[in-house]
Amino acid sequence: EMKKKQKPPTTPTANPFAGTKKDIYLTPNKIAVTTTTSTAGKRGHTKTTKTKYYAQNASNLRKLKAAQGDTVRVGRTGAKCKKI
Repeated sequence: EMKKKQKPPTTPTANPFAGTKKDIYLTPNKIAVTTTTSTAGKRGHTKTTKTKYYAQNASNLRKLKAAQGDTVRVGRTGAKCKKI
């Protein structure tokens, strides 16, 4: 008897907005998370910044509120804050 191949159960993903070394802000359509790392190499220290964009949907905003709180900065260099 032939059966369909079973997929392993998926686990819920961890909150991508939680963490202390992250800069989080809102763009018009996305939630941007900038992570900065510094590494020591042969020629001194190098600083690397990576920005990852997440969709601004209800589930991501709930995760952001749980990790960050009610207010989030708007824009990369903006001083305005938006209440979620």
